Amino acid sequence: MPKLREAGVLKDAYIYCFDEIQEQTYYSAKTILEEVKRLYPEIPIVTTAFDETFGKKSGLESCIDIRVPGEKSYETYQERIQELRRNGKKVWYYTCMYRPGMNFLLEAAASAPRLLVGLNQYKQESDGFLYYQTTKWDGAQIVDKGPLTEHNSRGYQAYNGNGLLLYPGKDGVMPTIRLKAIGDGFEDLEYWFLLRKLKESGKKLASEDQVILDSLLQINLEVVVDFKHFDPAGDRLQAERRKAGEQLSVYSGE
Repeated sequence: MPKLREAGVLKDAYIYCFDEIQEQTYYSAKTILEEVKRLYPEIPIVTTAFDETFGKKSGLESCIDIRVPGEKSYETYQERIQELRRNGKKVWYYTCMYRPGMNFLLEAAASAPRLLVGLNQYKQESDGFLYYQTTKWDGAQIVDKGPLTEHNSRGYQAYNGNGLLLYPGKDGVMPTIRLKAIGDGFEDLEYWFLLRKLKESGKKLASEDQVILDSLLQINLEVVVDFKHFDPAGDRLQAERRKAGEQLSVYSGE
């Protein structure tokens, strides 16, 4: 820890632990994490532990700084999530395997992973996003030709592309279209943070631009409503992104 602190990176550190544990493991987790929190109180502890009470049932409430439920739990338990945030905790969400609507699998439209990490995060007011694996190369098959390859694209179980956002190529690591879409999604998210910053700055905008800015910040329901309802083609998303870019290019540099 002293080395991390000296290097100035301790502020960016997290302790991720107890992935998707259930009730039979709560006591062990609590015992361990209370000691971890005592030794390293400044480092946030993150977990995807299964607990619909988000710490009350498991007794982990005092130990966990960042809860990371799956999409369904994130939608279902909003009242408890908002209570946690009022108490200074953060709540992210994660995806894994198949989820109806947005997911990271090969069968999903490219707008699905993009929105999942991008404008849906903004709309859902998530504090962050987690994905468990990008190179699940169990018995890796090298991609040495294309566009048709012999790689079966399966990561965990029989889900196509699950945990596979990068593939092993004969000349090095190969990014997927999904990974590029995810990158676009994070850029979308940054655009909307900048739009919100512009709104909060109180900067005087032309009246028509003020209308556009307010409309963008409300998130067009034709782009994304929730985890299951969104623009699969991506055309409306691209149109909103273009309008956002135009607004920022005019006002952010002033």
